[in-house]
Amino acid sequence: MRPLFQTFFCINALMMPLASSVAAQSEPGSDDLAAVLDLLTDPVATAEEIGKQLTACLRPIYEDSLPHDDIVVLVSFGPDGQPGLPEFVEPDEEDTLRSHLRQFFRAETAIFDCAPLTSGGSIISDTELTLRVDDAGISIWDDGTADLPDDAASEQTEEALSLSRAERREIQQRLNLAGQDAGGADGVFGPRTRDALADWQEENGLPRTGYLNETQIEALKTQTEDAYAAYLKSRPARTQRNNNTGYYRGSDGCLRYRANNRIVPKQSFRCDAKGLVQSF
Repeated sequence: MRPLFQTFFCINALMMPLASSVAAQSEPGSDDLAAVLDLLTDPVATAEEIGKQLTACLRPIYEDSLPHDDIVVLVSFGPDGQPGLPEFVEPDEEDTLRSHLRQFFRAETAIFDCAPLTSGGSIISDTELTLRVDDAGISIWDDGTADLPDDAASEQTEEALSLSRAERREIQQRLNLAGQDAGGADGVFGPRTRDALADWQEENGLPRTGYLNETQIEALKTQTEDAYAAYLKSRPARTQRNNNTGYYRGSDGCLRYRANNRIVPKQSFRCDAKGLVQSF
């Protein structure tokens, strides 16, 4: 992951003109000059200053707009302090939802509206910033989990679990039993599963990340213990009935094709409506 600032604004280049400017207004060693130099050499203070500027420029796309999900973007600033087009860092392309895109448009607008950014009165130029955008605003982001709560799950915490295909299928099934729509339990965590995970996290007062950690998996298992036991108990009979056919009945009660997990039409109005939604 990238450092807090790739070059930390080419610190020497920034300090010289800024120090000269302040020194012209006050004697060397004055409190004003000391404060400016402290700010330029303190990454935390500088990050907070930049975050406040960007957050002040962050606005809804429109009144009563749909919800946004957290994102991380990378943006480069040229010699004149003007930004280039931001680039997605997180989520990955395959996990990007419309709610992430809405957040991206908000962030892009805020970055251009705020430009040029300043630190201690000097324009930020010739550098790259990695920014996290969430409900609290925009902040400098350095290592993927630095500004997440302690109980938050991330891509890194999930990768560390090394979940097998069977374990992923179980998680998807448990999400369905918990009232979320993770789709078919195929063992692949695509956008639909990530969205279901995020919805489950939000419903249970957890940081909405779309990724899991060990504690959250245990919480999901505890929450769905009885329902999952009933599901496992019902599986042999269902498998026996359908093992010689091209169909199976999913946990939602809808008959599905084995080949592609799609809902068989003309079975019920509810299942037909669900199948229509899933086709988009």
